[in-house]
Amino acid sequence: MIVALKELSVRGDFRTTMELLTHSKRMAERPDATLAVVCGAVTKAYPASNACWKEYKRVLENGQVPGRDVLKTVFGVDFIYKSTRYSCAA
Repeated sequence: MIVALKELSVRGDFRTTMELLTHSKRMAERPDATLAVVCGAVTKAYPASNACWKEYKRVLENGQVPGRDVLKTVFGVDFIYKSTRYSCAA
């Protein structure tokens, strides 16, 4: 991002944050590993939860009884963070 900002040319009478971002030597800190794992698990489980919720509403709108697979509230999530494999239930 810093390289892209250095190559960016802005002309006009308005202020930008480009100089602040390119001249300050601030680097983003990595979050705590536990926080990263929890956020990763939630981020991966959300689409599965959303899909079940949509299917649940679709089945109810058709006047049917939802099956057990649609009523899930816990989703298994597997992913790798910093060369470590995590298996979570979110």
